[in-house]
Amino acid sequence: MRVIGSAGTREMTGDQIRQALNLRSTYFRINPEMGSMASTESVPSNPASFQIVGRGFGHGLGMSQYGAYALARQGNNYQQILAHYYRDTQLSRIQVR
Repeated sequence: MRVIGSAGTREMTGDQIRQALNLRSTYFRINPEMGSMASTESVPSNPASFQIVGRGFGHGLGMSQYGAYALARQGNNYQQILAHYYRDTQLSRIQVR
């Protein structure tokens, strides 16, 4: 998302926005609230406020079930999906006694 404010413009990921707003999950949306228009304006140019609607208690880290599902539908196997979410790790067999 591109955030434009009086201090400048910044491109932010969903997780950066989640952290900045102290949200528990990346499952949220931001709705602009336009408010009332002045009589001389035909179309309002900027929202008067924003409503943030979210749900879930995810931590924003790890594997997304929806993302993993999409990767699987694209033909990725479980090793490729795990490597996508958990970089610089490796799978190995362990012996259980």
